[in-house]
Amino acid sequence: YREASSGDCVSCVSKEDGSNPHLVLILAAAAVVLLPILALVVAALVYRAKLEAIYATRKNQILTGCNHSTMLFVTYQIIVSMASSFKFRGSYGYPSPFKEVMNALSGIFTIDIVGVLHVDCLGRTDFEDKLLASTLLPIGLFLLEAVYH
Repeated sequence: YREASSGDCVSCVSKEDGSNPHLVLILAAAAVVLLPILALVVAALVYRAKLEAIYATRKNQILTGCNHSTMLFVTYQIIVSMASSFKFRGSYGYPSPFKEVMNALSGIFTIDIVGVLHVDCLGRTDFEDKLLASTLLPIGLFLLEAVYH
């Protein structure tokens, strides 16, 4: 697979027994992400009345902050993805200092499920698999959310 921050090709299997060390890292990262989310959900359920009162008094400030955060996130996504577009057209990408910053931010701001989870290590993937994962996963999550509500 290609490492997200540097673009270097890295071997999926690094042990003689053929085990995949990245699977452990993926599960650990999922636990690190999911445990705080679970804690926030429990806290929201426990302090629901207080949170609703805060939201009612500061609704405009909260919505403005959410809108500004969304605009910044989308802007960073565009800036980070432009480097790969430049490389695709034959350019060298961004200049050196800015390139390192964008490579570091690319793991955060790009929504490449196949690249982040290193699905390439589980089996051979091509552009069609990445396209299907990128389009069907959000649709599947939306349908799961719709069924839940």
